[in-house]
Amino acid sequence: RKMSTSWGNVITILDPPDEQYGKCMSIKDELIFIYLEACTDMPMSDLEQAREAFERGELHPMEAKKRLAWEIVAQYHGAEEAQEAAERFAQVVQRKEQPDEMPVVRLAPSPVDAVTLLCQCNLVSSKSEGRRLIEQGGLNVDGLRITDPNQAVVPIAGMIIKAGKRKYARLEI
Repeated sequence: RKMSTSWGNVITILDPPDEQYGKCMSIKDELIFIYLEACTDMPMSDLEQAREAFERGELHPMEAKKRLAWEIVAQYHGAEEAQEAAERFAQVVQRKEQPDEMPVVRLAPSPVDAVTLLCQCNLVSSKSEGRRLIEQGGLNVDGLRITDPNQAVVPIAGMIIKAGKRKYARLEI
């Protein structure tokens, strides 16, 4: 399948490093070497060597994707940004840790329901999306799972809001 916005698998040169890295890591295994050949400046000899190792089972698909992701991010944002994106991916996605940096949201210290909290933190695009996320167990407030969309939450300075697997916000009062 080709890279296209219709299929939702496009990686643009304008995407931030973390987004480019994450998108590369989510492509199908059979596309790794097509992307490496078409989208990077990786020398053909290195590419063929990697492809052969992959086909012999000596190169794990995850490692091949990490190489692809690093090559693409380095090409458009530099080697330092590529390394940082790789480290953040490992931290947040692979080890499921909180990111070191996250958006800070200023809220009043008055109680709000969980759905409103998600909307005020810009972690969901609508109250309906927020309600679904909460009902599916996708909201954590300071490590506590909230499953009732109407549950009241009193914002506290430094409180960490996690929506889904990778969206975070830190509260300020």
